[in-house]
Formats: sequence, C-alpha cells, structure tokens
Amino acid sequence: MLNKSIPKVILFHRTIAPEYDDRLNKIFATFDKFGISSAHAYLWDRTNTSRSGRFSHGGFWTLLKIPFGSKAIPRPGAIYTAYEIFVETFQSIRIIRRNRPNVIILQNHRMFLLAFFLVAFNKSRYRLIWDLRELPKGFYNNGILPRIFFAYLMENFDVVIATNEARKKFLEDFFGSRSLLNSIVLPNYPLLDAGFSSVESILLKNSEIYSNQPFIYIQSANAPSRYPYNSVKAALLATNSSVVVTGDFDQKALNDLKVEFGDVLEQRVSFLGYVSSMQIKFLLSKSLVSLIFYESTEPNNEFCEPNRLYQAISNGVPVIVGINQGLSRLVTQLKCGVILPDDGSSLSSVINAFSVLIKDYDKYKSNADAAKNKLSWEDVEYRLIESVLTL
Repeated sequence: MLNKSIPKVILFHRTIAPEYDDRLNKIFATFDKFGISSAHAYLWDRTNTSRSGRFSHGGFWTLLKIPFGSKAIPRPGAIYTAYEIFVETFQSIRIIRRNRPNVIILQNHRMFLLAFFLVAFNKSRYRLIWDLRELPKGFYNNGILPRIFFAYLMENFDVVIATNEARKKFLEDFFGSRSLLNSIVLPNYPLLDAGFSSVESILLKNSEIYSNQPFIYIQSANAPSRYPYNSVKAALLATNSSVVVTGDFDQKALNDLKVEFGDVLEQRVSFLGYVSSMQIKFLLSKSLVSLIFYESTEPNNEFCEPNRLYQAISNGVPVIVGINQGLSRLVTQLKCGVILPDDGSSLSSVINAFSVLIKDYDKYKSNADAAKNKLSWEDVEYRLIESVLTL
C-alpha cells in the first residue's frame, strides 16, 4: 500500500454490464490491491435495473435505473439519448452530494454534461479524472464549437486518461496539446493474475466443440463494423476447426450464416454469449487463433487496441487482424500473427490469412508465447494509483 492518505473514490460509467466490463474489473482490482477499499462505481447498463454487487477482484458497484428507460440496443434515438444523459447527470449529482468523495472518475465522453457541472461549479472540491475509453465522437467531427467545449472540459480535469499513445496523439491533434498536459496512457492490458475459470459445462453442450483440437476464437463480433460474417465464414471455409464465439454477435450476420451453412453452423460453431474474463482465459488456453477486425473508416476503430487483442497475445494465442493502426502496430512489433492487406472487409483476404498462418503456425505461436508477459495490467496500474492519490 502507498504511504498516502486513502481517498474516497467514486466512478460513473454506462457499461455493458458490471460483471463483464473488463476495464472496470481491472481498475477496482487495483484499488483493492492498494487499499482503496471504499471505491464505488455507480453505473447504468442495458438492463436498466437497480441492483448492486462486487467486482470479481474486489470493490463495489451499484446499477442505477433510469425512469422510463429503454433496454433497446442501439438506443432509440438522439432525443432519448439526451434524456438518458440528463437523468444520469442528475442522479450522479445526488450521489456526489450524498457521498462527498475526494476523487471522481468519469469514464467515456458520454459523461460530458456531468463533467461540465463538475468543472463549472465544483472543481475545487474534488480531484477529477476522466478515463476516455473511446475517442469523443460528436465532439471532434462536428465543427469548432464542440471542439472548443470539449477541450475546455479536458483542460480543467486533473487527469485525462487515454487508452493508447495513438489515441492520445489524436486527442492532441484535435483538441490541442493544452487539453492533454495532465494526461496518462493506461492501456487495456489484461490482469495476469486474474485466475482461471473453467467453462467446460458450457462447451460440453456441443461435443464437437469441446475436443482435444484447438478451436478458432472470435470475441465481441457484435456489429457489422467488426465483420462477423467474414470471420465465421472464412473460418468454416479455410479450416476444419471448430469455432467458439463469445459476447454479442450481429443478428443479421447470424441469420445469413444460418441460411448459407445450415446444420454445419450448428455443428461447428458455438455461440456462448457473455463470459467473464476468467472464462475467456480458459477459452484462449484452448484456442488456435483469435480473429480481430474493425472497419477502419472511423478513428475509434482505426486506433483501437482492444482487450481481445491483448488477451489473446498475453495467453500465447496468435492473431489474425486487419491493417488498422491500432491492431497492426502491436502485431508487427511482436510478430505474433497475420495482418490483412485490408481491415477485414474482404472475405478472400481473411481466407488467405488462414493459409499464411497455418503454413508458419509454429513461428507465430512461438512469438505469441514469447510475448505473454509483455502486456500486463500490473505493469501499468501504478499510473492509475498515482493519478488517484495525488491529492
């Protein structure tokens, strides 16, 4: 534990679900490790329910319900999103006044209205930290006034967190270097001591999936921009391996695959839905390769270095990725996978990548194994603790 007074920390975020939000679980594991046991996350998620619990490695969370809230994904439209943001801000202000924290952490640019309230009326009372998990779309691409407003908010936060150097550089280019004077980079590296949780009971529902043969792993292919159709189809056409998919999967892609492959899809592909980070570690231990694609036309995707990339490499699993800067930079550096000539939009490119991978699989596997301990949350978590404890 650091030899400093322990602050009272609260965090606000709209999440997929507290049980499956890997970044939140890592942050609160770090708080627990360094004795910040009073830290609490106040969250909203797609279920729009009120409940509370503990993160897998320590720390508490509370889900807040929005009156007349929707459970639809995507959200029902701009007007409804604006309503949600106003309600979230009002609920947050009540929580802040009731709990009187020393440190407030916001995640995602969606919390901009709360950020404005804190900067304009309460800045001297709290240490303010903004973890920008995504680039603030809507502020960098809608003219000069939104840019000025968002730059003003960032300049007045005590710490702004970017998830990688490329995104930090993008923020500097669009909002000015002054807005990033007090900033750190906190990558989504995996928690290496996260433990290991078996999902054999899930896999056994399809005996063809749970075998001694490694399978192809696809995670969070929940939108067309992640090329779910190309990922599964290429795996089925280019290999004889089974395929395991976790997280949400794009419904249109699933319907198209069912029409095209029929019973073969049922026999060779297992859709497991959301699983924990510990269960992902189990799945990766049995994986041949992980496929990771993002449509590169949008900066958030172009510069993204997602959890699933780090998780695969840190578990010694080779990857097939698109040419996007965020994906290709690390794979080029570590030589642990195949980089497409495009972002995954070409089915033939993905199929060809399997041929390249299989031809030199031992080399890619060896390089991935050598990189296992190079991407550790434990190596960067001290940046977060220093940011929180600098009171």
